[in-house]
Amino acid sequence: MAPNVSKVLFALYRVIVFSRYMHLILDLLQYFGFLKLRVSTSSNPPLTPENDATVISATLGEEENYIDMVRSWLECHPMAINIVTVEKAVNRMEALAKKLDDRRVHLYAVECPNIRRQLIVGIQNASTKLVVLVDDDSKWSQFIEFVALALV
Repeated sequence: MAPNVSKVLFALYRVIVFSRYMHLILDLLQYFGFLKLRVSTSSNPPLTPENDATVISATLGEEENYIDMVRSWLECHPMAINIVTVEKAVNRMEALAKKLDDRRVHLYAVECPNIRRQLIVGIQNASTKLVVLVDDDSKWSQFIEFVALALV
């Protein structure tokens, strides 16, 4: 009986080793197949904030340091900044846009204060591949360039 048990154990051992090698071969095929499927960056030019990013901010126009926030967004060199506010704050926001004196800042208005409607108006008026939704009290430091590089 002992020789039969050893033959069974040896056959089981061979099955286990064979399955491990087959698993290794499958993993290697998947790994090298993945490397061949990578998209070349020559056909897809890298994204840059100057050409491919629009910052959208929905605000009520009541933030005290809003001009500083917009300036920090402008330092990241987006293609456009769409500021969407309510109609009662348009005059205040137009004065702010005149202080900034930058052609990239666009002002839009909605009738009632509703964050979703404001963001929809901002997104509809964006013409870039990347759309960055920001709060009216968020200050940046060269953030958008890292986002654009990460999406390449």
